[in-house]
Amino acid sequence: MGRLSSDLKGWHFVLDPGHGGLDPGAVVEHVDDNGNRAYVVEDEYVYDVEHVDDNGNRAYVVEDEYVYDVALRVYMMLRMHGAKVTMTLLSPNHLIRASNLIEHTFVNEKNEVYNSAGFNRGNSRSHWPNGGRNGNLSRRVKISRTVFKNVPKKRSIFLSFHADIDDRSPEAPLVLYYENRRSRRVDVPSREFSQAILSALGAGAYVRGQNLAVLRNNPAHVKVLLELRNLAYTDHAWALRFEELRQRDAEKVVQGILNYVGQSG
Repeated sequence: MGRLSSDLKGWHFVLDPGHGGLDPGAVVEHVDDNGNRAYVVEDEYVYDVEHVDDNGNRAYVVEDEYVYDVALRVYMMLRMHGAKVTMTLLSPNHLIRASNLIEHTFVNEKNEVYNSAGFNRGNSRSHWPNGGRNGNLSRRVKISRTVFKNVPKKRSIFLSFHADIDDRSPEAPLVLYYENRRSRRVDVPSREFSQAILSALGAGAYVRGQNLAVLRNNPAHVKVLLELRNLAYTDHAWALRFEELRQRDAEKVVQGILNYVGQSG
């Protein structure tokens, strides 16, 4: 692997592709220009949504595959800047993928597993990644705790990758940090990180505090959840299909990290 710089030497990252395994993420319905229904599913790109192209061919976009692909691209670039990087999930046959023909979109294979031998000793539903109230999101936090156990506290960053589906939210990236309004707890380092990377994420990118399980009790000095796209908007749903735009999403994240590290010293 080549080296771009040593700017991130001594920094440790855990990258968490959202959903995966038994959890595809959100599914959203769109209508194309010809009035045909089109569906997008979160976990593959991150989403598994079906679209219909101009020739009447069906095409699917899945959230978890998208975020996994973007996370792999971020992984490579962080390594090339000298960082130590760990993924929370692994897929046995998913590498960085080139754009396919419209009729050959990512397939939601549900084969992602936790990057921990201890979590993969069986084949019951409880062993596979799964979200929701009865899921096992806490295992992502446990992986983070293992990775960062002997790492300098202020050199640890946890990033969870997602794609939102919310037509009440802007057509722009969102960075979420931990905040519990009931207890008035705010993760200040993560809020500062979120604000520091906004300019790299592009016009309209914004920040919000939220009480999220994957951030709560996470030992990383900085831990945020990135909603890189909002699939409620057709342009964002289609953008997941194109390798160049997935690469650009990854580059924005890495540039934001470099901006933050440059500011923090």
